[in-house]
Amino acid sequence: MVRKQKPRQIGKTSVDVMTATTKLVLEENYSLRRAAEAYDISFITLRRYVLKKRSNPDADIKMSPNYSVRQILTEEQEVRLAEYINTCSKMAYGLSTKECRRLAWEMADVNKLSVPISWTANKQAGVEWLRQFMKRRKNLSIRQPEACSLSRLTSFNPHNVKKFFDQLKQIFEKKPQLVDPSRIFNLDETGTSTVQKPRKIVAEKGSKQVSQCSSAERGSLVTSCAIICANGTYLPPAMVFPRKYFKTHMVAGAPPGTLGLATPNGWMTAELFSARWRAGTIDYESIKKFAISFAMENWTGQERAFAVNAFYKNNDSYEQARRDVEWPARFPNLS
Repeated sequence: MVRKQKPRQIGKTSVDVMTATTKLVLEENYSLRRAAEAYDISFITLRRYVLKKRSNPDADIKMSPNYSVRQILTEEQEVRLAEYINTCSKMAYGLSTKECRRLAWEMADVNKLSVPISWTANKQAGVEWLRQFMKRRKNLSIRQPEACSLSRLTSFNPHNVKKFFDQLKQIFEKKPQLVDPSRIFNLDETGTSTVQKPRKIVAEKGSKQVSQCSSAERGSLVTSCAIICANGTYLPPAMVFPRKYFKTHMVAGAPPGTLGLATPNGWMTAELFSARWRAGTIDYESIKKFAISFAMENWTGQERAFAVNAFYKNNDSYEQARRDVEWPARFPNLS
């Protein structure tokens, strides 16, 4: 079990209560014991604060326990440390607990602060110091980060988002019929594993190995390709299997209408795009009549040109395809 410090039995009296009790003794001539019983506080503690106030009536006596006797970092330094940790987290380069402890020791070492011997020997702060630091900084917590690629972080910025919507506005002005949500589509792909990660279970303590039955130890990564329409409907998904040839039993149990495809590496390619789109509900003649807007993520210009030509078969040129289908610029990764 994680260590939990016992609750403090002393120093629980608030500053307001101690100030009010001291005024009863000094201004209203209450006895120490009577005032202590009225506010249910320690008689010895009240006597100590009353003597401090009587010896220095004009001084600003702090009516709270002094917890900073053994404090290593000052309040200002802890605030700066917490701000730096938050800044690193927002930049997607968050610090682990061990890195935070090492940073605290470096901060104390640079500022020539007195630290425990264990800090100097290990060149990092102690575990208990980190626990208490997290308690004092309520805005900090230990979180499980999500993996995020550098391209996603750099693409999602105000400039790229504005550029995408400006191009989308130009397309709407050139072809007003695209304002209809049923003519706007978005394609995206995701990796689907055939073997799910087993959850934690309760087992015998001390066992060398604990197993969980699954369909296989290591599954194949299948690419799922989905197309959604702006009006809320969607086309049946397509699943690309890492095989040379596709067999119908591969899509057993898949959602109704799922299209099965196969490539040696299991990735969606421009060659499979025409087969994916022809399996949808919108045919070529409908597109030539009404036009559509189609957005694909992380497809290069060559891949899009090949996909358009493949979709429009061999009797139409790429220029004709450009007039019928609007391809907005690659938009920021928002998934």
